[in-house]
Amino acid sequence: DVSIGNEAFRKCTALTDITIGNSVISIGIDAFVDCINLKCTVYENANYIGNSSNPYVILISAVSRDIAYAKVHKNTHVICCGAFAGCSELTSIEIPFVGATKAETENTNHFGYIFGASYVHDTWKYVPESLKTVVITGGKKIDDDAFTSCRGLTSVKIPNGTISIGHSAFYGCAGLTSIEIPNSVSTIDSCAFSGCTGLLRVTVGSGVTGIDSSAFAGCYKLIEVVNLSSL
Repeated sequence: DVSIGNEAFRKCTALTDITIGNSVISIGIDAFVDCINLKCTVYENANYIGNSSNPYVILISAVSRDIAYAKVHKNTHVICCGAFAGCSELTSIEIPFVGATKAETENTNHFGYIFGASYVHDTWKYVPESLKTVVITGGKKIDDDAFTSCRGLTSVKIPNGTISIGHSAFYGCAGLTSIEIPNSVSTIDSCAFSGCTGLLRVTVGSGVTGIDSSAFAGCYKLIEVVNLSSL
């Protein structure tokens, strides 16, 4: 597995072409910032670099800051920190994993990372208020604090294949009105949806074997729970 360090190619203004292998699993902050002549592959409002077999290895930036929608390619391995920073008109995004990479990388597996939040508890400061819908299509876990205090979000789709929802994963996401826990999830940790004050409906999948007692604390508007589990 290969990592690219912080500022590795920063301000390499003469750089026009680069080949990135499929073994890359992480990339440092500002690794390709100001590489203004670097040729990229464009897909669904974002710029990518990679290789002939997979031109989508690294998503380095949005095509512009005024996009309303983005869909990250399913073959993407890494999303640069701040790739969507300043996209103040973004209303929906589809992502194959939460954070920088599918790999277990400390401090990068939170939603705010792709908007420029290098620290997990800063996520809410960086995610644009315009963003309402997030569709997650892959990954095995929603990590601790992944979406903490993203109050503007109204819809988050968690994919089947997710096995756990971490501590405070959606803490304070007051805009969410409903959530569907897929059948693949086995555990919902402490405070996972605590403070989701707009939450009205929850569906608990058949595979859930443990829900922490504080998982839905403060969800005082909750009026419907569909429990498909044996709990």
